[in-house]
Amino acid sequence: MITLVGAGDYFMPFDQVAVVAGIRPALVETDSGLVEAATGCDLAGHRFVYTIVKGKNEPSGMQYTLTVHVESDGATRFQIQGFFSERGTTGVRDAVVAELKQRDGTVRLGEGGFEGWFFHPYDTQDSMPMNLSELREYDAMFPNHPLTQARRFVAAIGSCTH
Repeated sequence: MITLVGAGDYFMPFDQVAVVAGIRPALVETDSGLVEAATGCDLAGHRFVYTIVKGKNEPSGMQYTLTVHVESDGATRFQIQGFFSERGTTGVRDAVVAELKQRDGTVRLGEGGFEGWFFHPYDTQDSMPMNLSELREYDAMFPNHPLTQARRFVAAIGSCTH
């Protein structure tokens, strides 16, 4: 879905810290978690800001929602939003990375589950924290995973990211 956003409408600021602070209250209310927030510029040199938020995809798996706001001039702004959902076999990325992390000692099974598996990348306390398998470094191992696809979409838009 691509929508034109008017100058007076809501638009994310081109500041990662402000975006994280602004989105945090909504994530707690919706049982979601922030995976990524960054700024960049598109191929024409226009600024953009994006977030990737994860949430449960019923009946199973995760859905990653990508929201991108692009400023084409001082008054015209575009919003691009995409939904990247796990379908069919879910949890493969999690299982493989969890096994790798257990072998190297980063993650261990404790009384409350996997210790060291979940973390908050922006020091937020999202109700659904990011896990180690969602790190960008594992995208090459899982090129068809929805999170990898969302990140590839952002890369196709931008010539630089921050």
